[in-house]
Amino acid sequence: MNNNKRKWAGLLICGMIAATTGQISAADLPAVAATAESPRPTGVSVPVAAPVTVPVTWKLGGFFQFDQSILSETGNTSDSSFGLKSVRTDLAGTVADAVGYRIHVEYSGGTVKLLDGHADLPIAPSWKLRAGKFKGPVGIELLQAPTDITFIDFAYSTYFTPNRDTGLMAYGPVAGWDTQIALLAGASDYGSLDKDSDSGRSLVIRTIGKPFADLKGLDVGFAASTERRNGSGSSSQLSTYRGIGRPTLFSYSSGVYANGTFYRLAPQFTYYSGPFGLLGEYVVSGQDISNGSSSATVVHGAWQLQAQYYLTGESASYKYVGPKSAYNPEKGQWGAWQLAARVGQAQFDGAAFSFGSGYKASLETTVGLNWIWSDSTKWFLNAQNVWNTTVAGTTSSVAYVDLRVQVKY
Repeated sequence: MNNNKRKWAGLLICGMIAATTGQISAADLPAVAATAESPRPTGVSVPVAAPVTVPVTWKLGGFFQFDQSILSETGNTSDSSFGLKSVRTDLAGTVADAVGYRIHVEYSGGTVKLLDGHADLPIAPSWKLRAGKFKGPVGIELLQAPTDITFIDFAYSTYFTPNRDTGLMAYGPVAGWDTQIALLAGASDYGSLDKDSDSGRSLVIRTIGKPFADLKGLDVGFAASTERRNGSGSSSQLSTYRGIGRPTLFSYSSGVYANGTFYRLAPQFTYYSGPFGLLGEYVVSGQDISNGSSSATVVHGAWQLQAQYYLTGESASYKYVGPKSAYNPEKGQWGAWQLAARVGQAQFDGAAFSFGSGYKASLETTVGLNWIWSDSTKWFLNAQNVWNTTVAGTTSSVAYVDLRVQVKY
């Protein structure tokens, strides 16, 4: 075989490999001069594609929260505990400069749990479609990032909203108002779902915006959800309600189950002006229930109003606020100080007590002093008082003092 034949044989073999594996570039092919002695080949040519690169961005973050809790009932210490409240990693980014993704994992309690796992796809100008597991778009406090909330524990109203749910959500602006429209599996109040448990779907709509041009710091919103739930004695599809310190406030008896329409209504607002801020919401949760022999429609509700004020002059916000000067004692810098107060109440339908047991109402007040060292470190000190009232009208009280250190990265 002469030199020209060897070159063409090598060219054919490399072309076949490139077409099969895509791993040979044009630079790897033997050079063949187009001369009279070696004319260009005729017939079928094998094009060699340039390497394809898909741009991917990513950002890894996370946080941990360490709590010290002291529980005092009528002045007598009955329980004291400390431990890791939360340890999380949060991976988020984009693929091909358009599709967003997020993988948010919790590690506390000796288990690994996926909190959020979703993709965000552009579907129209300024609109995206989210698919996967994410926070249900209802409660205004729950929709805050967990490192941005003002108090250690959620208010009662947050426990009447879904935590994480699975499904689809379109979101974007409508006449300047941020709007979410979701079709979800249907998590219970403060419940989470990794997958659908029945054939029912929950339709959720939420919108929030600025109704008054003269009050730029005011945002007013409204969320609503509805679905049909058909439980059974073995799978009730009903919620157990917990509150401050996570004691049980109300639970349904064994054999009681959801048997019809379920809905939530949640008006909400925030207001921020300089160092001062307000957040409030009211959540109504209604459900048709049955125990096989009798049925009822019960409507539970909860509300909260919280206020905050930065003693060191930072501007209050729905999001995390870093100090004007990070904590550095050697330079005489002491970070930011935030004073906060909250009042809230949970109320349970009297008709529900033929199907379950618990308190008729629970009222709580919380006072907090938060010390913000930097954009990553924050200390919380909360003092809470809770008054629980039974159906008979008897009231008992409990007081909590909680300390938290939070570090995010």
